[in-house]
Amino acid sequence: MRIYKNSYKDRFGQTRPSSKWYGEFRDHTEQLRRLPLLTDKAASDEAGRKIDRLVALKLSGVSPDADLSRWLLSGPQKVVDMLAKWGVVDQARLAGTKTMVQHLADFEQDLATGGNTSKHATVVFARVKRILEGCGFRSLGDIQRDAIKAFLNSLRKEGSFGAKTYGYYVRELKAFGKWLVRSGRTRENPFSHLEALGAKAVSQDVGKQRRALTVHEISRLLARTQQEAFRFGMVGSERALVYRLAAETGLRASELASLTRASFRLTGKNPSVIVAASATKNAKMAELPLRPVTVRLLDEHLKMKLPAAKAFCIPPNTQTARMLRADLAAAGIADKDPQGRVVDFHALRHTFLTLLAMSGVHPKVAQDLARHSDINLTLSRYSHTVLEQRSEAVAKLPGFEEGADEGAQASTSGGKEP
Repeated sequence: MRIYKNSYKDRFGQTRPSSKWYGEFRDHTEQLRRLPLLTDKAASDEAGRKIDRLVALKLSGVSPDADLSRWLLSGPQKVVDMLAKWGVVDQARLAGTKTMVQHLADFEQDLATGGNTSKHATVVFARVKRILEGCGFRSLGDIQRDAIKAFLNSLRKEGSFGAKTYGYYVRELKAFGKWLVRSGRTRENPFSHLEALGAKAVSQDVGKQRRALTVHEISRLLARTQQEAFRFGMVGSERALVYRLAAETGLRASELASLTRASFRLTGKNPSVIVAASATKNAKMAELPLRPVTVRLLDEHLKMKLPAAKAFCIPPNTQTARMLRADLAAAGIADKDPQGRVVDFHALRHTFLTLLAMSGVHPKVAQDLARHSDINLTLSRYSHTVLEQRSEAVAKLPGFEEGADEGAQASTSGGKEP
């Protein structure tokens, strides 16, 4: 390999040598290649000798020895990547010298530039990273299917997630494996034999149970939050307005966070809030009606904001449950009932559907407002509410124990015979 320095002209027209040394060589296909090496002459000479050895080994069909393998792992990344691009180094063999941390970093970058939403890329990367780090895999050669299954089962057993989320982790790992194959790092997907849990396990998984707030609890929450101080980046009045909007529209926390001043139509016969398709769960634009009281509150809150400004300073999704829990505590409302059902931010959407059911709204209208693709999702909330109302009605029936009838008659007649 010939080692040399390039020259360039600076802004004053003076010719100056480049800071880095360059290398020129012919690869295994006799193609003339040039690439930047290092700023140190001795280190560049050493890199040139190693590249010459790699070309010779490629021509003879012999794999790199331990010394070259270590250099491929710790050497100049751009130089190694160029050698892989030109075929001097086998991509799959090079992948074997990379640590799992390096693979994950490359995977994260590919997700970010591959047309995915930032939220999707973050979730996928976090799930893959959690499993690979949890299993202690340091390289591709460490991957063992049984170790992954054991780790996933341990997380499920300790309550970190349910059967459905187990399947999501398997899906993301398989996507990572496909990326490894697509990028030439391995010939086979090391996660292809992983399987999600069956439909029976998913249906039997209880998961998190939420409860709806009562009308009295909502009123108390809104009144108290209105008076509360600055918390989680929002003043009390703004938090109260967000809770009200969630309970009256069924909007999710992420959908509320996406709203801008321009998302609201506060004038005209039918005031509404519009959620862009990019922010909804079903990827469809949604327009939901607003109540007059809420319109007045929104008009006051938004009047000084520009059209493109965020409507609310909602914290990240990981913080919304904590924010609501703090305001529930201030209002004296328990965030968990004796049955273990919790009140988190998504419970405000449950509250919305429950109130629709209690108000006698037709299930098809409720399905449209809830933006459910399957009416069974809507009916499950309706059935729950109707069952509670039935239970209350049956509880009011007189008892059938001996003497119960006489006691009931006495209570209704003031204890006197007719």
